[in-house]
Amino acid sequence: MVESSAREYIVPFKYKKTFSAEECTELGKAFKSYDKDGNGTMDVKEFSSVLGNLGHSDVSPEQVQKLLKKVDKNDDGVIEWEEFLDMMLDVKNKG
Repeated sequence: MVESSAREYIVPFKYKKTFSAEECTELGKAFKSYDKDGNGTMDVKEFSSVLGNLGHSDVSPEQVQKLLKKVDKNDDGVIEWEEFLDMMLDVKNKG
């Protein structure tokens, strides 16, 4: 198993059109910090931390589950790196 600190998150080209190099670096650091167990995904508890840090600490557990399902494109119950990037792209586009 790859340790969380050694895991590198590569930003696919399609996101580099929207995110600056600095933003890409910050997104990788953010994902790594939210992925507490270092498995390369965010579960519902880790995702709840993301929402809190984005200023949505008042979100109920039911709302967190609903948002997770919306972000979790492949419906595997966790948020993967590209799903996280899609979510952050949506956040950036909506301001």
